[in-house]
Amino acid sequence: MSSCQSCQSRFRTSLLACTALAGLLIWAKLRLVTNFPRTVIADPKQSEQADLSPQEESATPARDPENE
Repeated sequence: MSSCQSCQSRFRTSLLACTALAGLLIWAKLRLVTNFPRTVIADPKQSEQADLSPQEESATPARDPENE
């Protein structure tokens, strides 16, 4: 019987270690994802100015008066 108790104890210890490792990995992943620098946040004023840039106007195809 002592060998069976030893197996159960080893299994419980392994399960606890795996659970702790998984929890640590999830915590680290969340910590990396949620702590992004403030410079990453978009500034709405700059995005509105970017919409009016001349580069975007040149990206639109020219109209063909013959096909209209």
